Amino acid sequence: MTCSLRAIRVAAAAFEAALLCGCTNPMQPDFPLTLRLRLVNNVAGDTVYVAARGDESLYPGLIVPPSDSGCSDVYAFADSAPVEVRSWRTGGLYGASWIYPARSLGWHTVASATGIDVAPSGAC
Repeated sequence: MTCSLRAIRVAAAAFEAALLCGCTNPMQPDFPLTLRLRLVNNVAGDTVYVAARGDESLYPGLIVPPSDSGCSDVYAFADSAPVEVRSWRTGGLYGASWIYPARSLGWHTVASATGIDVAPSGAC
């Protein structure tokens, strides 16, 4: 009886170890991720900025004057982040979208009076 109880314990320990090994993801990136973000401001007469929504963060963010563009390193703390472009003057929302730092370390955002376009980008 003792031998079979010991065999069950060994089998249970092996099963638990196999489950723990199967539940880890060796490809998960270390956060925060540094990514390059370009913001193009096609809004006439208004400075805009890009920021993450909710609990996400794109530190330090990016502010761009009218009819200009800027590029900066920002730090993303999740594999996907809801972002929005807002007016610096009024705080009004020009548009919102998602970026995926784990998929691409470069993103291009174009703001206009009708909304924003966001796409992965290879260069800033």
